[in-house]
Amino acid sequence: MTHRTLTVLPGGRTGAFPDGTLLIDALADLGAFPPTPCGGKGICGKCAVRVDMPAAEGPAGRSIETALACRTHLTRDLVVHVDRDPTARIRPPARLDPRARYGVAVDIGTTAIKIALADLDAERAVETDSFLNPQRRFGDDVIARITAAADESVRRRLAGLVRDAVATSVARTLADAGIAPDAVRTIAFSGNTVMLYLLAGLPVETLGAYPYRTPWRDIPLPPEETPLIPAFAHATSFFFPIASAFLGGDLVGGLALTLADGIDRNAFFIDLGTNGEMFLIDANGAVTATSCAMGPALEGMNISCGMTADEGAVVHCEPRGDGFDLEVLGGGPARGISGTGLVDCAALLVRTGAITNAGRIDPEAPRTLPAGLRIEERDGMRRVRIAEGVAITQRDVRNLQLAKGASLAAARILLDETGTDPADITTVIVAGTLGTRVNMDAFRRLGFLPDYPVAAYCASGNTSLAAAARACRDAAFRDSLRAARDRIRVVELSDRPDFNDRFLASLNFA
Repeated sequence: MTHRTLTVLPGGRTGAFPDGTLLIDALADLGAFPPTPCGGKGICGKCAVRVDMPAAEGPAGRSIETALACRTHLTRDLVVHVDRDPTARIRPPARLDPRARYGVAVDIGTTAIKIALADLDAERAVETDSFLNPQRRFGDDVIARITAAADESVRRRLAGLVRDAVATSVARTLADAGIAPDAVRTIAFSGNTVMLYLLAGLPVETLGAYPYRTPWRDIPLPPEETPLIPAFAHATSFFFPIASAFLGGDLVGGLALTLADGIDRNAFFIDLGTNGEMFLIDANGAVTATSCAMGPALEGMNISCGMTADEGAVVHCEPRGDGFDLEVLGGGPARGISGTGLVDCAALLVRTGAITNAGRIDPEAPRTLPAGLRIEERDGMRRVRIAEGVAITQRDVRNLQLAKGASLAAARILLDETGTDPADITTVIVAGTLGTRVNMDAFRRLGFLPDYPVAAYCASGNTSLAAAARACRDAAFRDSLRAARDRIRVVELSDRPDFNDRFLASLNFA
């Protein structure tokens, strides 16, 4: 069989692939993951990469052309340029003890996978890696991946992508820290229901079609002779229990942590991501939960200049005098905008009237626009330029509104279902990576949640990963996960005929 060589710059990683391999698959195998919001259909254009053309095909001996990675096949040796070195990852902290026993905590998100090592002897955990979920080549959201997984060979591929990525990440961390593989004693997998099913290799069709059945609420492990992560076959692996098709182990972990912290009355919790998973603990201690599809806007995935929180991302926007300051990761020029940056900028633009409460970019707004921002039109669409090459379009604002409307409508339904007045809520917990970094004032100003007038707001970070790390080292907490899951009364928004009207009524910015 003929093989073709692919080289990825920067970094220079090289691999040989069978002739005809899809470029996006080859790039992923080398650690580079161009965004594919359309699921590889070739319609969004976001997976475009720069490709070196051979001397014979270039007008001046060599040229660089643009190609869609999801539509280009390797029929010759190629050199491809990506935005950043795919080998650049979180480096393991120096304080990892090579003599300790470890648990591996894995949070499998639709967009990103995060890994921590839990020291079983010192009872502490450190995050060691974070990378984009390699399943993204099959679509940015769970519905796209459910559709792709209808093909059994693709379902096996989806499982293998995550298993291989986790194994490679952990092995690299252990090797860099001088830790033997047999130091890993436990591996805990948390995440949303679809991601956990796909990791386990289970069929997911029933998760994507009404009535959204979950054949397994306690996900079975594969037989001993086919361990989930063969590189750590001696370690004990386990999945977090799930509550429903759209309330997964990540939500259950957040509830278990909340209860373990003694918060068992008058509390509201939301885990922000592609799905908004939330629960409300009422005055009697009853737990009611639901999930809404927010889309990947808050993770930068369906935004015109969107990107994850990497170097070059606008992560915050603060008003200053008659202008504004942008915080860009890495301190260099802005290359795009992350979810937190989008929330900040939108809140500023709504406050100044550049974006109306109905979500329309107002062409008359330049009179009140902060210095440095400019409203312009490109390709028939209005947009606000916030930095050289970075803008928020009218479509971006609509995508943000869809996320905000779903979140607010779902939260209001939980209040109604439990007979809770917003003034009764004393604690609001905002979880997820975005919850750690988001400007809470801007988040509240846009109206993502009901007004909880007396509540204390807490950004709790990645509770899914924190719960997985705790479960690795605390058997009692591990046992509490199923008990927490069994306390949940699930409200399916698909069963609420009023949800669509509530959603439409929640779209306007506060």
